[in-house]
Amino acid sequence: MLGLGAPQDAVEARRLYAAACDAGDGMSCQTTGAHEVKHGDRARGLALLRRSCDLGVAGGCTALGDAALADDEVGLATAAYQAACRIDNTASCLGLAELYLDGRGVARDPARGRALLQDSCDDHDAAACVRLGERLRTGDGLERDERAAVAALVAGCDIGYGSACLAAAELLTTGDQLPPDPTRAASLRDRACAVEPRRCAPTSAPARASGARPNGDER
Repeated sequence: MLGLGAPQDAVEARRLYAAACDAGDGMSCQTTGAHEVKHGDRARGLALLRRSCDLGVAGGCTALGDAALADDEVGLATAAYQAACRIDNTASCLGLAELYLDGRGVARDPARGRALLQDSCDDHDAAACVRLGERLRTGDGLERDERAAVAALVAGCDIGYGSACLAAAELLTTGDQLPPDPTRAASLRDRACAVEPRRCAPTSAPARASGARPNGDER
């Protein structure tokens, strides 16, 4: 589809992916299904994602869950996320964790939801670290715990999410459960600049006032 090494031909690419899917390649089913869901025949796309999931591709299960949730088919989304989580153990459990935290399609179970997010975070899924940190920071589905929120956000920062570094720094500056720690907050802002320099571009006075450094002064 990208035209790497040959002229770009989206129609031929879709045909080849579909043929590979028919032959039992689950990744091709996922690729074709995701494209159909977004740009073509949604029903066919969902069927292809279901086939991908049945073939043991965790990403296909997750994509099926996301698509089903967008259609408010919570039962299908739950089953798909559960399958993804079983296949990939931790990295595909974020969607299921949020269903448990929100009580959508399953009985609300904050302890299980938090454990799933923590396991995914420990498995270097930065999105799970950030999601856990934000829920702990705001008390959304979990009891507010700024100390644990900082720990989760710093884990996301360690993986390379500049936004996680900045969120942790903000908590260490303005949180009401933790004493201010301006030295650590400044260090985290510097790390955000190092991993995502665009966050330090001098686009507005508020951004500079928050401690972000302009380009050319990254550490």
